[in-house]
Amino acid sequence: MWQKHFEAMHNDYYCLAPDLPGHGKSNLERWSTIEQVGAEIAEIIKQHGNGKAHVVGLSLGGSLSLYLLARFPDLILSAVIDGASSTPISGAFFIKAGVCCVAPFLHTKTVIRGLSQMIHIKNSEMENFTKDMLATNRISFIKAFTQANSKLKLDGIEQSNHRVLFLSGEREKAISASNTRLANLMPDAKCVVIPNANHGWLAEMPDLHVQFVQSWLKGETLPSVRI
Repeated sequence: MWQKHFEAMHNDYYCLAPDLPGHGKSNLERWSTIEQVGAEIAEIIKQHGNGKAHVVGLSLGGSLSLYLLARFPDLILSAVIDGASSTPISGAFFIKAGVCCVAPFLHTKTVIRGLSQMIHIKNSEMENFTKDMLATNRISFIKAFTQANSKLKLDGIEQSNHRVLFLSGEREKAISASNTRLANLMPDAKCVVIPNANHGWLAEMPDLHVQFVQSWLKGETLPSVRI
C-alpha cells in the first residue's frame, strides 16, 4: 500500500515499511502486543539513518504510531496518523466479534474480495492485495485487530511537542472525534477530514495521501479539501 509513497519520496527520504508480525514476510512471527511490537519498531528506527524517523501509519499502523509518540518520543521527528482511534469506537465489541467470525475464512476468495471492496482496492492492485492477505496469519490478525480497537496506553502523549497530522475519512466520525480530542491536548497537531472517504481511503486516493504526507513532513501547505 505504500508503493506510491516510496516512488514519490525515496529521493528525499530513506523509506522503510516493516512487515508487522503475522503479516507479509513476517507472517511466521506471531503478533504479541502493541507494546512489544512498538518496542521492536523503535529498535528498527534506532538502527537506521540517524536513529530518528518521521512515522506514517494507517489503521493498525496508526495505533502503533500513537504508541511510539507516547513511549519513544525521542525517536520521532513528526507523524502522520490515519484512521486510528486512541479509544474504542462505538460498536467496537460487535466489530471485534465480526472479525473473529470472519478470521477462519480470511484466506477465501469471498472474504478477500469483500475486504478489498470495503477499502476500495483497485483491480490493478488485487493480485498484490490477495498475496498479502493469503500471507496473513489468522490468529495474529485477530489479536492485532482486537488490540488496535481497544484503549491504547498513551500516558504522556499530551506532552508531545511533535508535529502530528491526524487524518480520517468523513465516514469515520468516531475516529475523527478521537483525533480532535488528541489534537486538543497536543501543542502542534492538526486534524484533517477527507470528504466522502471511508477507512482506508489511501487505497482509493493514493496520490492525495502522498500529497498530505509529503506536505506535512516538509512543513508545506496541506492540500485543500472540502466537505
